[in-house]
Formats: sequence, structure tokens, C-alpha cells
Amino acid sequence: MTEEFRDVGAPPNDAGGILQATAAININSRIVEFEIAAPLDTAAPVIDNFSPAQGSDIEPQQSLMFDVTDESGLFSTIIVHAVFADGVEEVVHDGTNFRGFYTSTSSRVLITNGWRYTVLRSGGWPSSPIMIRVFAVDGGGNLTEA
Repeated sequence: MTEEFRDVGAPPNDAGGILQATAAININSRIVEFEIAAPLDTAAPVIDNFSPAQGSDIEPQQSLMFDVTDESGLFSTIIVHAVFADGVEEVVHDGTNFRGFYTSTSSRVLITNGWRYTVLRSGGWPSSPIMIRVFAVDGGGNLTEA
């Protein structure tokens, strides 16, 4: 069975807060067209519940926690970076997996409408202050940075 999805209509448009588009599926050379209607996502993701609080001193073996949520619960990507006092940056989470020093010591847990991140660098944090930069893009293309 061969399946192909393609957009056959005009670009999606906003009809009173509803995303509308025409699409089609090709199943074994039989085209089935249908309408898509979904609420537009205009609210940006929220990055909050930092622990310890932003601006706090942290110990070398202390975990950092924060939540990334969106009212739609759909994300296109979430990227997390650590920036150290000497200007060195490390990718903590690349949108799919934890990387490098964070692979075995960090976690991402599903919560209502998003994710809770717990971040700890293997071997501890090398310097202070540390800035954790989080970039979240939801399914509607809305960006939040913290």
C-alpha cells in the first residue's frame, strides 16, 4: 500500500481563529481529499518553575529544574544550552536527546501540556555563574526564550 500526503488547496487561512486547509491522501493511486480545521495556536510556550530560582548560586552537584509548557501541548522543538562564566557553551538537550556531559545525569519527564527538565552536568558544574538558555517553539511556530 502506497500512501502520500499532500496539500492540494490554497495556503492555510485564518477563519475566525480556525486554521483551515485542504489536503489529500493518495492511497494506491486513489486520491481522497479532505478539509482540515484546527484552532490557531497564537500563545507562545511558557518556560517557568525554575529551581533553584533564577539568579541563585548553585553547588557543583546541584540539579537545575524547569518546566516548558504550551496550552496546545505540541512542540516543534525545545533546545537547552548551558553558558558558563568563561563564555563556553554546551548543548544540554538538542530537541531530541540530552548531549555530552548531560546524557546520563539529566532527564525530561512528560507533564500536563509539556515537559519538566532536570539538568545536571556529569562531574559537576565547572564554574559559576551558569546561565541555562532554553528555546521553545510550539506547533504554531511561536518562540519563547528564557
